[in-house]
Amino acid sequence: MLISVIWVVLFLALAAAAFTMSVRSHVQEASAEAASADARALAEAGTQLALHDLVNARLARGWQRRFPADGRTYACSIGVGRVLVTVEDEAGKIDLNTATEAVLRRLLVGAGRSADEAERLAAAILDNGDPDSVRRQGGAEADDYRQAGRRTGPKNAPLDSPLELAQVLGVDAALLAKVLPFVTVHSGLQGTDLSKATPALSAMLGAGTSSGASARLPADMQAISPQRVFLIRAQAVGERGATFVRETVVRVAPSRTRHFAILAWRQVNASPAAQGTDLGPC
Repeated sequence: MLISVIWVVLFLALAAAAFTMSVRSHVQEASAEAASADARALAEAGTQLALHDLVNARLARGWQRRFPADGRTYACSIGVGRVLVTVEDEAGKIDLNTATEAVLRRLLVGAGRSADEAERLAAAILDNGDPDSVRRQGGAEADDYRQAGRRTGPKNAPLDSPLELAQVLGVDAALLAKVLPFVTVHSGLQGTDLSKATPALSAMLGAGTSSGASARLPADMQAISPQRVFLIRAQAVGERGATFVRETVVRVAPSRTRHFAILAWRQVNASPAAQGTDLGPC
């Protein structure tokens, strides 16, 4: 009899412990979800602040920018949360849909590929984006994709995202990671505006030249920014340490009736060591 009582007590103790652990787990999950939601809301607020800044810089004479579109990071606080905002002019990148073959070759050489390989890859990128099935010299059309074991490809249409560059035959993960920060599908330019480009991109475009000076790029590779399309990156750190990062591509004042249009947005990984110029309260 005593042994039975002991087993019942033990069973009840184990059941109570399991229930306590289950409740604790659910509480922790709910707390983590709440913290993540807070960080997401902060990131969305940072995005809206930067968008408000962009629109008013175009519409309001004498508007003082808080988040200049210079690719640098600016930090401000919302309550106990913190938001790091970076605004980049997309004209300072290479448009994968409209860049000339010469510009693409420069970019690929700067990314560490040989001149011959850069020529083949540039041709493959252009073949992927054009609507025909005519293979450029060194490029890639449907037969080349099939021979490489690919069931699909090329797209034969403009890329909708720079991430689709991974679908081009010959583009591996290492190359994609190298060029992704410097490419876009939204500027619509054949070249790049060097005054808006990052020093890293300028250096890449200068690689392989006799002088190594990207500022001496041929005139047909240079462009002037229309200051219409921007990338906003908002990284938020909430009260409980949760982080959330939103990247949004916007076109400012596309028409008289609309002040802006969102072209793309996505969640990206946070940069653990991200810092910025402190602006105080947002």
